Amino acid sequence: MRASVKAVVAIAASLLLGASALGQPVVREVGTVRWVSGGITGEERAELILLLPDHNVRIVTAAAGSGAYLADVSLLVRTAGGAPVIETRLDGPWLLARLPPGRYQLTLTFGEVVQHRSLDVPAVGRREAYFYWSGVQVGE
Repeated sequence: MRASVKAVVAIAASLLLGASALGQPVVREVGTVRWVSGGITGEERAELILLLPDHNVRIVTAAAGSGAYLADVSLLVRTAGGAPVIETRLDGPWLLARLPPGRYQLTLTFGEVVQHRSLDVPAVGRREAYFYWSGVQVGE
């Protein structure tokens, strides 16, 4: 399945315009869980880098081969027991989160391709997870 990056960029650009009007990516918070996504532009990634110390998880989404960043990826984070923690569509290729220590199940969907992965979040430090999708043509 080939996903059109043009559509992704158009959607991400409209989302970025809303975030840019506020001057920074929007941090969302539910209970003790906090997350922010973005990183379409270098400027926005620089803003997210400033937020890294407050987050213990970084997820990056990209096209396999080219490494071109992807936005508009659906993300579901569940506890090891199956309780949903985060359910969102990424505003850009990066997601930063602050999660309680423990084991989580990640499900990311781009186009019709679904990826699953476990992630152990430590009490100290940060975990990073990179997700790559094949068959994505940049500039279609």
